[in-house]
Amino acid sequence: MTDFPPLLSVAHVEGDPFALALAAARAESAPARLHTAATDKTLAMALELAPEMPLSTAMVAMPALALGVADAIGALAPPEVGVFVRWPATLLLNGAEWGALNAAASHSAPDEEPDWLIVAATLRLASDGEPGHAPNTTSLSEEGAALSAETLAPAIARHTLSWLYTLEHEGPAPVLAAFGAKLWREDATVGLDEAGGRITRTDGATTITPLTAHLA
Repeated sequence: MTDFPPLLSVAHVEGDPFALALAAARAESAPARLHTAATDKTLAMALELAPEMPLSTAMVAMPALALGVADAIGALAPPEVGVFVRWPATLLLNGAEWGALNAAASHSAPDEEPDWLIVAATLRLASDGEPGHAPNTTSLSEEGAALSAETLAPAIARHTLSWLYTLEHEGPAPVLAAFGAKLWREDATVGLDEAGGRITRTDGATTITPLTAHLA
């Protein structure tokens, strides 16, 4: 794979990039390291970060990754292919489940700065069976966007780093505004708090589920 951002250290690995990134972070690996693994059917990516902000704010890196994926697909796939998110971590392609996000941190205290944070994505490039065999799931090839991992992974990395730059220099508001626009229809009326937490109202009671609840 080529054309990754020059400041990003990239490791193409065998196995689960998320698990390997966890091991590397716990061993005090350098931040801004991307672990990728690809087959002809799946692309998995895990990005190690060392955010200089409280964990509750740093977790907006997960929406930033979702936007990086969406922007990459928007740039490379036909215009009728749309990426949406079922809060907080299910990626949809034209309404069907296509991929998932994950995150882990050195601790779960929302007001404390983490030593490290990992955000990850797993995406289906092609399906295991015949098209349509699992109507609630899909892949890029099923939706008419047969992109290779070699093309897609660098594009996701570039767009994600752009959103992370926005998070660092402008705060979470612009990232979450764009992320809110990508929520799937059943989540579209659900509010997000200033850190991307889900606000729900039932029988007059308001509940906030933070993004940190999704930490692995």
